[in-house]
Amino acid sequence: MRDPATSNAPSGRVFEAGPKGDIVTAKRTSWRGWLKLALGAAVVIAATAAAQARSQLLAAPNDAFATPQALTSGPMLKPGTIIYASRELGEPRVYPDGGMRRTVWYRYAASSTGRAVLMITGGFTRPAPFQVAIYTGSRLATLSRVARVRAKASAEDPAAAVSFPTTAGRIYLVQVDGVVDERTFYGDFLIGLQQVGERGGLAMFRTRPLFVEEDACCDSDRISYVANGFPVAVKLAADLGSLTGKLALTSTEDVLAAGQVSKVTLADADPNFAAGTVTTGRLTVVAGRGPAGDVLGRASAPVTVITPEYERHPVVDVYHLDTNFRVRVNARASTRTKIRNTSDVDAVGCRFEPDKQSDWSAYDLQAHEILPGGKTGAGNPVFDLKAGETKNFAVSYRPLYWDIAHIFLYCANKDMKVKNTVNDTFRAWADLGIPAFVELRPDADTEFGELRMGKFETRLVHVDVTNRGEYSGDFKMEIQDDRYHDRAVVTGLCVAEGVGDCKLTSARTYLIFDLAVGETRRVTAAVRHGGGAGGEIVVRMAVKDDSPTGLSTMGMTGIQVVPK
Repeated sequence: MRDPATSNAPSGRVFEAGPKGDIVTAKRTSWRGWLKLALGAAVVIAATAAAQARSQLLAAPNDAFATPQALTSGPMLKPGTIIYASRELGEPRVYPDGGMRRTVWYRYAASSTGRAVLMITGGFTRPAPFQVAIYTGSRLATLSRVARVRAKASAEDPAAAVSFPTTAGRIYLVQVDGVVDERTFYGDFLIGLQQVGERGGLAMFRTRPLFVEEDACCDSDRISYVANGFPVAVKLAADLGSLTGKLALTSTEDVLAAGQVSKVTLADADPNFAAGTVTTGRLTVVAGRGPAGDVLGRASAPVTVITPEYERHPVVDVYHLDTNFRVRVNARASTRTKIRNTSDVDAVGCRFEPDKQSDWSAYDLQAHEILPGGKTGAGNPVFDLKAGETKNFAVSYRPLYWDIAHIFLYCANKDMKVKNTVNDTFRAWADLGIPAFVELRPDADTEFGELRMGKFETRLVHVDVTNRGEYSGDFKMEIQDDRYHDRAVVTGLCVAEGVGDCKLTSARTYLIFDLAVGETRRVTAAVRHGGGAGGEIVVRMAVKDDSPTGLSTMGMTGIQVVPK
């Protein structure tokens, strides 16, 4: 007779495991047993999914095969990391004898038919060995490997490269995998790709433009990586042309096997040029083979030497519209930048560069002048800023995920004065979690965020606050008086809940309000000129203190009070 408790339930067999995991018995189970098993399985699956989701939340976006990061052919190396990355079920092994660790993915759409060279090197701060494979195909199960390479990322062997055949328009997928080792659970790297000729070629990569400042106490050497993309060994010859003897030139290897990389370093020698001048040249590396030294190919890069001067004292204002915010790991931080020379002395040899004390924290820097009509000029120029002249630039770079990176305007004039404001430096972080970026646009009398005010005058200032990041929720806006309270003071503050102005509340230094992604809200502040010299009101956006994401500053700007 059937048990009434199980008469309407499905029957089946559940195998039970013995003490060592061997299957020893099988018995019929009731619907209660099935329910317990289903709930238990659901709990395990949910817990596993939640843990994976937390891990993936902190990983770079290209952790997943479905969301590779785009690679384009060019000389600039881009930062990458496998911190918090995972590996997916069904991912191929790069080498049969190589264990899988954590993988990230890249995508390259071939620009031409021929060959391409891919190079990888350990990062400057957390180098680790890697293995890299290149595939064709659209699904993990159907990938076809076309090339692979191992990179030791050691002091003796810092980089590795591999060349592979390409067909114009075809998509190639690049898998970067960490090597199984307790010491390399993390790992940062730099990666780049260049399209070369059908027979192969030399590919030259770098982390930043080859700007060399003469007689600089804190400027670092300029490094290029030359990768052999030929199928045979080559002998290298490096030359500086008109700059030969003016700069120190060294390389780690003179003979390269296929896929091997030489590190070429430019360093400042004694001053050779007139003060306050800019001298240009090229670094050229030639690949030869055979007793006759037949030339197989060459690669080159522009070199610019800036010689400082100490006699002229230009005064320059630098205004980055956006600063102090966060982007996703490997992503590009961007801003529009305005500069003007307010003196009667020319500023010469000017360029945008990372902070010389931490230039390893910013990669793939791009600065383009915005010309009349909206067109952009050549990338990373060295330029003069004439007396009274104003220029506009689009500036961007890729910051490391664990440190803040600063981009400054440097000129050959070592005694140049830059007005000290919140907006004079471009700062950004790369975030392992949800990136947060708030765009702050105060109304002002000039493009440099200035309010021209009379003594003891009070003005209402509107600040449009737009959420450009991926975090949504409660935000905290702090508005700080000038450190000299007789210069600029906030006497009232409010945020509009609907259309029109809000009701000002005095004695408030911050607001807390919510913003959806893409939403814009208007904050109004009453600003009073204290009667002294000009001052600055600082506007800082942050996630509310008790936010579970742990994010902090996500945007800053300054409002300059200038006496009439």
